[in-house]
Order: sequence, then C-alpha cells, then structure tokens
Amino acid sequence: MPTFDWNEEESTPKFNKLGAGFHNVRITRCLTERKDGSKIMSKSGDPQLGVVFTNESGEYTEFFPVSGKLTWKLKKLVQAISTRQERNEMTFGPEQFMFPHAQEKYLIGRYVGLDLVANGPYMNAKFEKAELPGEDEEIPF
Repeated sequence: MPTFDWNEEESTPKFNKLGAGFHNVRITRCLTERKDGSKIMSKSGDPQLGVVFTNESGEYTEFFPVSGKLTWKLKKLVQAISTRQERNEMTFGPEQFMFPHAQEKYLIGRYVGLDLVANGPYMNAKFEKAELPGEDEEIPF
C-alpha cells in the first residue's frame, strides 16, 4: 500500500506554454498580484489583470490593463466570451475585473478562441468566439 509523503515539498503542476497558432482554450484563473504580493502593473504604472488560458496542450497568460488607454484589449476578450445581454448587464468599468466576484461571474470557466501570433520573443493574442465541443463530446481539460 503506497504511503503519503508528508515531507515532500508541494509543487504546482507545470504546463507547457501554448505556441503560435489557433487554440480553443478555457479561462482557468485570474491573477492580480505577483508571487511577492505586489500588484501586477504595466510599465506605465496602470494596474493589470493576468488571465490564464488553458487547454490540453498547455497554457498561456495574457495581461490586460484595467485603466488607461489599453483597456480595449480586455473589451475584445469580454466581447468574445459573453453575450450582448451579459455585456448590457455589466454596469461597471474594466477596473472591477480586479475583484473575484467579477472574475468568477464573467471570466473564469469561459471558453474562447485564442489566436497567438509570434512577434519576436512575444506573442500577440487575438480573441474569437470559441468552437465549443458538442453536448456528447468530452471536454479534454
């Protein structure tokens, strides 16, 4: 009978990073702080929301400014994962996505088509409506 090793260091599962190309992904978590507890900020000092996209091939994290001129990136994501009715019910601005209630209601668990285009050492992400599996198909992640 195998025993549980109470002394083993806890480790987080490692995922491969998604490469360039189109991926059907699910939003699995949101990040607002770095490992050291500091807020995630852009180079210009704007707060950012990290959104982690996952599928059976790996994961990809994109950072979205929630204030300033680049909030259009978050708007594109929200348009791809929600219905017009849901967007009409959102009576708040992008900064509210820094709070768990908005993340859980409108982001986490949603599916999206993620098109990653290599741009030097970085990836440019575009979002589309997801190609969802049929009712009888098993979701692989």
